[in-house]
Amino acid sequence: HQDDDKQMSSASSTTTSSSPWPLEAILAAGILCLGTATSQIFFQHVSNAAPKYFYSLAVVSPLSGLICYSIIIRVGTVWFSNNNNKAPRTLEVYQSAMPYCIRIGACFAVTNILTDFGKSGGAAGVPDVSTVLSLVLQKLVVPVSLVLESALERHRPTTWEISGVLAVMLGIVSTVQVYHRDTDAERSSLYGMKVFCLLMSSLPLALGFYLVGVARRKLPEVSGIELWAVLCVPEFFFSIFLAFLTQFMKHRHSFVEICTNIWNGMACILVGSQPDGEMDVNCKEAARFFWFGIPFGFALNLAIPVLVNLKGSTSVPLFRALA
Repeated sequence: HQDDDKQMSSASSTTTSSSPWPLEAILAAGILCLGTATSQIFFQHVSNAAPKYFYSLAVVSPLSGLICYSIIIRVGTVWFSNNNNKAPRTLEVYQSAMPYCIRIGACFAVTNILTDFGKSGGAAGVPDVSTVLSLVLQKLVVPVSLVLESALERHRPTTWEISGVLAVMLGIVSTVQVYHRDTDAERSSLYGMKVFCLLMSSLPLALGFYLVGVARRKLPEVSGIELWAVLCVPEFFFSIFLAFLTQFMKHRHSFVEICTNIWNGMACILVGSQPDGEMDVNCKEAARFFWFGIPFGFALNLAIPVLVNLKGSTSVPLFRALA
C-alpha cells in the first residue's frame, strides 16, 4: 500500500506540474507575485526601522494571521450555512488538519526567525545585510524546493521546471552583479551569521511548501484558508518558543526580561509604541509599514495553498522568486 501511495503521489505531482494552467492557477500566481513583492518591501522597512525586535516580528506575523483568517472563516461559515441550509464545519475537520499544520507551522516558524534575524540591522534605517543580497539569498528556495520535491516524490523534474529555475537564478545572479553594494564598513560582527541564517532559511521554507502540497492532497475537504488558519496556531506557539530561545542565547536574560522585551517589540511593531530610552528603533515607522504590508501578506498566503494544489510545491518558490 505504501508503494501504491508513493506511485500515486508521484504521478499526481508529475501531472500537476505538466498539465495546462487553469484560470484559478493563473490568478493565484499573479496574486502570489504581487503580494510577495509588495509585502517583502514593506516588511524589509519594518526590519530596518526596528532591527532589534526581529524576534517580535516573527511572533506578530502568525498572530495577525490567526486572528484575520479565523474571522474570515467564522463570517464565511455563518453566511454559507444560512444561505445554503448546511451545517457549519465540525471540529473534527480542523483536528484532521492539525498533524499536518504542526509540521508546516514548525517549518514556517523556523523560516521566519531565520529571515527576520538575517534582515535585521544594527540601527534603525541601516540594514546589516543589503536588501538586495538578503532577497537574493531567500530566492535560493527555488532550486532547493525543486530538488526536495523531486527527491521526496521520486520523480524527475520536467524540462520546463528546470528551465524556469535556471532562468530565475540567472536573473538573480545578474541582479546581484548590478545592484550589490555592500562594503566592509557597513558590516557588523554578526554579518556572517546573518548571511548564513538567510541562506539556511530556504531549507525549512521548501519543506513547508512541500508539506502544504501533501496536506492539500490528503485533506481535500479542508479549504486553503482553513488550512492556513489552523497552521497559524502551532506556528504562533513555535514562534514564541523560538523568540524566547534566541533572546536567551543572545543575552542570557531572565524569563521576565525576555517577556518584557518581546512585549515591547510587539507593541512597537503593532501600535508604534516607543519604549523608554530606546533611540535605535523607529516604532512609528515600523508599525506603519507593518500594517501596510499585512493585506498583501494575507493575499499571498491564501494564494499559496491554491497554487500548490493546482501546480505543485515547486511553483510557489518559483513565482516568489520572480517577484
